[in-house]
Amino acid sequence: MQSIIYTDTDRIRSVLGVDDKDIKDNQVTDRDLEKELRLDLLSWVSNHAALYTTGTTGTPTEPQKSVADALTLYSTYFCAILVVKSLQLAAPQAIADGKNSLSRFAAMDWQGMSAHLKERAAFYKTFIQDATATNAVTVYTAFAGVGLAVDPVTSA
Repeated sequence: MQSIIYTDTDRIRSVLGVDDKDIKDNQVTDRDLEKELRLDLLSWVSNHAALYTTGTTGTPTEPQKSVADALTLYSTYFCAILVVKSLQLAAPQAIADGKNSLSRFAAMDWQGMSAHLKERAAFYKTFIQDATATNAVTVYTAFAGVGLAVDPVTSA
């Protein structure tokens, strides 16, 4: 399993219904999915990193957790959409050793799968946009300058 921002190769394969024997980690990561995902996120939610951090660290509110979860799910489906095109060529459809044979993905509805993945990614994108547009998610500054009420040296 290799990480891709907010998701990983195991989650992407799970959405596609394949395992690491069908699609290796490098077949997913060599496509520069992380770069494509990062550029996509920057195009519509430029503060995605702050939203994710706020929803996963400290004591986040339920709306903050929900946005972080939606970022994870969106990222998984977005990457799966990019992988599904190459999956047709990469996943074995028939394997035989002379006596035994295994046929897999031969009757797969690739267009239907792609449409489903796009639908799920669009759902999570809309969720994130709605949640951040209504200011339901507050991003806090982790550090800020604060003046001391009492001088620690002179106690004045």
